[in-house]
Amino acid sequence: MTTEAEIIEAAATLSAAQTVEQNAKQKRIDCEDKLLKLVGHRVEGSRTTLAGAWKVITEGKLTRTVDQSVMAEVLPLLPDDQKAVSIKYALSTAGLRTIGAEYPEAAAILARAITTKPAKTSVKVSEDTTDGD
Repeated sequence: MTTEAEIIEAAATLSAAQTVEQNAKQKRIDCEDKLLKLVGHRVEGSRTTLAGAWKVITEGKLTRTVDQSVMAEVLPLLPDDQKAVSIKYALSTAGLRTIGAEYPEAAAILARAITTKPAKTSVKVSEDTTDGD
């Protein structure tokens, strides 16, 4: 049987580990920023710098998104063999829940196209600043 003391100890240990992790993450980010200033980087693509026994690789990345309404206008103007986009279906969890609650038959049909897998369960702890009353 789990005791309250065990929960308190586990929560305190997790909280301390999260603090260490957060500090380590900030230190890593600071080190990455310093290296970027020292060796530089490309806007898009990788750059390799050798220094002693170290190999530093920086990789610039760009995030691109498609404006769906504009794409619907311009896509027909492109030659068939030069279309650089494809349609990708994205699931709306809220919409799925609504369909499940209001239209169970439609939800059963939709479920054939959806794969559901459990994700990592998160655990958050914070110190309770109340008096416990």
